[in-house]
Amino acid sequence: EQLFEAYDTNNVGFVDVGYIRERIRAMQLPPDVQFAFMDSILEVADEDMLSPVEFARIFRAYIADSYAK
Repeated sequence: EQLFEAYDTNNVGFVDVGYIRERIRAMQLPPDVQFAFMDSILEVADEDMLSPVEFARIFRAYIADSYAK
């Protein structure tokens, strides 16, 4: 929930996919990781926005996968 709030900079209840893309690029992850992460976001995003439920689902899966490696 706190992570969502940090990304919901306008307090509108949704997160802009473009903002997530900017933050992922800033993390300087390998290109294949960036692509896979953005691909997972675009699979569930409503238009260019993520709801809190979609956001949590993506980040939970990403974190779980990171710890599995």
